[in-house]
Amino acid sequence: MKKVLSIALCLLMAVSFFGCGMSTGKEVNLRDKISSLMASDNSLALKGKYNALGEIKDGSVDKDIVGTWKTADGETTYTYNEDGTSKAETKDYGSTEAKFTCIAVNEYKVLCEEVPMESTDENGKTVTTTVVSYSTYSAENDALYIVPVEDTTDENMDSSQYAVISLYRTDDSGSIDAALAKNKVSLETYNGTWKSEKGEFTIADGTLTVGKDSYDISIDDKNQLVVEKDDASTAYSASISVRKQYDSEDKTKATETTSMSIYYTGEDGKDVPNLASVIDDWHADYGWETYYYSGTFDLQ
Repeated sequence: MKKVLSIALCLLMAVSFFGCGMSTGKEVNLRDKISSLMASDNSLALKGKYNALGEIKDGSVDKDIVGTWKTADGETTYTYNEDGTSKAETKDYGSTEAKFTCIAVNEYKVLCEEVPMESTDENGKTVTTTVVSYSTYSAENDALYIVPVEDTTDENMDSSQYAVISLYRTDDSGSIDAALAKNKVSLETYNGTWKSEKGEFTIADGTLTVGKDSYDISIDDKNQLVVEKDDASTAYSASISVRKQYDSEDKTKATETTSMSIYYTGEDGKDVPNLASVIDDWHADYGWETYYYSGTFDLQ
């Protein structure tokens, strides 16, 4: 993934996974959404072209993205203002302010963000620099889909990741329920056999199969993947990403791998991680009724 992807987007990916949709009565396949928005800086003729927002003479604020948006779990709020400033606010990771502008390149809309980056020099002093990152985006039906533009400027680059970040427009009360209701993720997004070092499972026709065990699956009102068996139900947040692995001798050649990461947070100990046999135990605070489980699987 592009190294200078804005801190705000990094916060979004750290805090929440996502779902998205199109129009009322229709569902969207997240893998198709990534494919439709995937682009490199070379293909967009952005490589080395812009180093600061001031160099982007044809940029403007897209009114379609102006407003307040939230991730499906409500953990992160992202605000785009008419004056070209933005802010990402998270409950656990603080907030980040940035400047932005939007440009059109062929069929793509590109979000250009200038973000302050802090680092420490050899004397221990904090140094602040600004970087510009690029993402393709699509705003539709009160949902905003963002995919980082692949950075091809690093000759030693081994891989690049694309992941849909989905935000939902808030109403006057700050709720995203209405936007979520008309933007349903498709179960087809998850169809296929997914494998990790710990195990694998297959999803097809609304059923998840692990070995000889079968689970019913559905999408809940937060666009989480709900896995059910014997009255035990777990809601997993799920993200889809595409990873490119470049040939060590020929950087023009790359192998793409589609991956799914799942993340579980128990609510008052009522949910149970019913896929524990094939996912990693990332963290568990036993006795506090808070459990976290995660895993990343590659599509076979």
